[in-house]
Amino acid sequence: LADLEREGNQPNTQAVPRVFDLAYHFDAAGENGKARRYALLAAEQARRQSALEVAANNYAIAQRNAAEATPAICYRIAEGWGESLMMLGRYEDANKQVEGVIDLVDDAERKARIDGLLGEIAFKQGAISRGIAYHEQGLRRLGHWIPRTPFGLGLGILKESLIQCWHSLLPGRLYRKPFNNRLDLTVRIMNDSTPMYLFQSTLNFVWVHFAGMNRAERLPSSTRLARIYALHGTLMSMLGWKGRFFRYSNKSQALLQDSDDLLLKGICRNCDGIGLYAAAVYEEGLVRLSEAIDAYEKAGNLWELHLAHFHQGCCHFGLGDLADAVAEARWTFASSARLGDSRTLCSGYLWARATRGNFPFEQLKSCYPCRPDDVMSTVHGIMAEGHWHRFHGRTAESLQMFEHAGELIRKSYCVNSHMIVALPELATALRLHAAAVESKDPQHSEQLRRRSYRLSKWAARIMRLFPAVYPMALRELSQILVVKGKSAKALKVADKSCAVAESQKAKFEHAQSLLVRGRIARQLGRAEADEQIRTAEAALDAMENSIPAEAKGPGRTAGTATNL
Repeated sequence: LADLEREGNQPNTQAVPRVFDLAYHFDAAGENGKARRYALLAAEQARRQSALEVAANNYAIAQRNAAEATPAICYRIAEGWGESLMMLGRYEDANKQVEGVIDLVDDAERKARIDGLLGEIAFKQGAISRGIAYHEQGLRRLGHWIPRTPFGLGLGILKESLIQCWHSLLPGRLYRKPFNNRLDLTVRIMNDSTPMYLFQSTLNFVWVHFAGMNRAERLPSSTRLARIYALHGTLMSMLGWKGRFFRYSNKSQALLQDSDDLLLKGICRNCDGIGLYAAAVYEEGLVRLSEAIDAYEKAGNLWELHLAHFHQGCCHFGLGDLADAVAEARWTFASSARLGDSRTLCSGYLWARATRGNFPFEQLKSCYPCRPDDVMSTVHGIMAEGHWHRFHGRTAESLQMFEHAGELIRKSYCVNSHMIVALPELATALRLHAAAVESKDPQHSEQLRRRSYRLSKWAARIMRLFPAVYPMALRELSQILVVKGKSAKALKVADKSCAVAESQKAKFEHAQSLLVRGRIARQLGRAEADEQIRTAEAALDAMENSIPAEAKGPGRTAGTATNL
């Protein structure tokens, strides 16, 4: 214990026997100095062993006996305690422990570490703009430039993209710079900033992600690089670059082979699972996400656990296992609502899609947090309400919701595999409302149909890059083509939608597309039409009847418009 409290001393990495008992007994005996030292050792040892509750309790003992501690030790206690509480999902408590600690130290690196921790806590609370502000402040402390204008952002993206191209073309020149604590901290803050920008603006996230990755590739290869490569692969998959996703996912797994860091493995498996969902490789995505959930349940990090459960539900939805998708959505919603986590908004949309709007939105809406700076989650919540209105035949209100969602995406440039679904969703809302108002206002109905047709054509082209949404986009295009009197072309597009869904093993999407295909074929007098309609309706009934009654809304009101 003699060297434990020296200025700048690093946490002990060796397990000390009976240290937890010693901390407890010295605290009970009023031996402040020994209690503080043993409790700090115990807390850091528990944190390394992923025993977060034990770590938090021992940090509390250390803090309780810190009256005579040096500022460096007070800083060390507060940082570790705040991080442990954050991982446990106790964000308000974590904030209380960390705020003000930045004044205990003078050097820029330790101040930047606290900025990074405060930013991460704010992000997990859904205060994304505040989290970004903390992280940018930390990067400025470390001497890094942050783009402030659209022009500066464009130059930053161009510069970092060119550097990454050079790294990709000449990989032999990477990992040559000696390890540097300051640069490693910069990489960590930039890497932690990437998800924040992802939920808000695609352009900003491209800059910060490439900036962090480029700097990480100068340092010696490490497990931190495994996390960055896993995140990079996921982001590329979400932007439609499937080949690069698989390449960097494999690189990440290779770097993790000799690692025993359970939390890091969970984060990388979670990234892989999200990327596989975006690539419509649902079965393998379920395997990776299950591994991530197992790791998080042992190592902690409640926010990441919610994210993994949500995407596991998305994979179940992709495979047509609606009951499992709704079960995951309900679990994620309930757990997130207790913390005020924005996954309530995302899981609500999954719940709405799986039930085609027949879910208890009126009861759930009171649990929705207000997160205007979390664009991705807010859009999910808005589209969930749009599905609910559509189920009850309120096509005007449904269209208003999807228009609002599309406007938020347009203004923020938040575009990825989760957000791009708003394009075919809006096209569907336009088509259904056009049908609803046709008898009262034929001119307005035709205007809506023209917009729907334009959107559907663009969606069908763009969705080639986003396989999880491609069958839906093709199905919507086929339906508006029928309205435009192009039934023969509509049949071909519906055939393609069925083929894509079948290749993805997407049973729910395939059944919906087959039903549309059968209805078009019936109009054209095809012999196979009735059999296709019967098959599709039976499949849809079986999938939808598997959802428990308590997960559905009170029922359909009069005048309900069909989702198809």
